[in-house]
Amino acid sequence: MSISAYSGLSSLISPHTKPGAEAAKAANGDETKPPSDAAYAQVMGKYDLHNITPAEIDQLADDLVKADYPVTKDLMMLQTRGAEFQAHLSETFGGDFNPHKPVDLIQSVQTSIDMSRRSGDPTETMEHLLDFLTRHDSAAGLSGSADGSSGAHESLYRQLVEASAA
Repeated sequence: MSISAYSGLSSLISPHTKPGAEAAKAANGDETKPPSDAAYAQVMGKYDLHNITPAEIDQLADDLVKADYPVTKDLMMLQTRGAEFQAHLSETFGGDFNPHKPVDLIQSVQTSIDMSRRSGDPTETMEHLLDFLTRHDSAAGLSGSADGSSGAHESLYRQLVEASAA
């Protein structure tokens, strides 16, 4: 992408976010015993990734941090799909944004990957996020939304792609 859509991400990350090793140390008393994947799966199982609002995505990210999920590109990319970051994009680039409108998060990420490929932009980070989401979605046994809609994110993302092409 020619423009930096994620430049404000560091300012939007939850203030209680701790680096992974520090979080593991705080939770377990040492750095050698990382939190278990079962804890992350339990958090992810609370959310229907095919019918989730941007506000719920923020809550999911916060819940993962509270479960000592390490701050990685997965978590940061997930936060870019949340209400706080999307509201920032909407304010910056215009457009309608409703933090309570459900989206199919997995389809939204897939659509973003497809659009990036068509634009010749890198997709590795988004593909990593998609792998993370589908791995946990499969483990939770969630099903897709009936209408397959991916909502406001695609609209904002299309605007960003168009702006970067201009």
